[in-house]
Amino acid sequence: MMRSTTRVAGIVFVVLTLTTLTLGVAVANNGTVLVGDSVETENRTVTHNGTAYTVSAVGRVNSGDPLTVRATSPSNVNYVHLYDRNGSLVVERHAEVNESVTFETTGIAPGEYLVATHDPDGTFHAVQPVVVTGYDTSLTTSPMETSEDQRQFTVNVTETAQTPPIERVEVVVRSDANETTRVPTSVSTEGTYTGTADLEPGEYQAYAEVTAGGEVVGLSNATTVTVAAQNETTQANESTQSTQASETTQTTTAPNASAGAAVRDSVESRLSELVGSRVANLLSGPLFVVVLLVGVLVLSTVVYQTAYSLRRR
Repeated sequence: MMRSTTRVAGIVFVVLTLTTLTLGVAVANNGTVLVGDSVETENRTVTHNGTAYTVSAVGRVNSGDPLTVRATSPSNVNYVHLYDRNGSLVVERHAEVNESVTFETTGIAPGEYLVATHDPDGTFHAVQPVVVTGYDTSLTTSPMETSEDQRQFTVNVTETAQTPPIERVEVVVRSDANETTRVPTSVSTEGTYTGTADLEPGEYQAYAEVTAGGEVVGLSNATTVTVAAQNETTQANESTQSTQASETTQTTTAPNASAGAAVRDSVESRLSELVGSRVANLLSGPLFVVVLLVGVLVLSTVVYQTAYSLRRR
């Protein structure tokens, strides 16, 4: 379960989740079609020409770049069509099964399109949603400092083709249970949009979607968002704090001991200098000379008297 403001219901024509640069596969009536630079999505239903198709991927191509398509089944497929969002045919190509065809997107307005394959009888076999992008879009996510469960999403957009003004930028978040939530964003600085969502513990896939002129014109790569259980987060934080406290105590004690030793050495050195200087001053001063002479006289007198006493005996 996810706690958020908006729930997605019904059929969403283009949804981007999981990783990019894969081959998307759409299956219906035992047919398959591969579109280069596609991303996998949750299973959903797309209706074309009165038939419902189950799809699990969406193609993406930058406006002006070629779009490559290849039908891999059934064996009698001979045409690949490209339709706009209103169901109008944009271009068609003759193609046998497993033959790659290329659609030029130069001159095609950014927006939502649909690739479809059919056989000589006109029976459609597979469809694939495709977005021609007019914005280079990137997504980053990080936990909020105030809450581990709350995530902040940052979307950066750069216009790469002429498009109408941006109407909204949303982040699509999908849980492992295939529940999808749309997180609204607002402009923080030019070209940057931010939004937040409260997520239950678990793993999610998220991508950003830019809408302009009523159609999706920008899709980011998908990113994985992992929210740990609260008790796991608390234990990890306590362990980190305990380690930091221990390190702090150790680093605090060591400088004190070093400081004490330094002070002691300084005092001893200073005392040695003071004593040495006093002795030197005494030895070189006139007072020392006088004392020395007096001592010699006293000593001479004592020796003389002792010798005189010994002779009289």
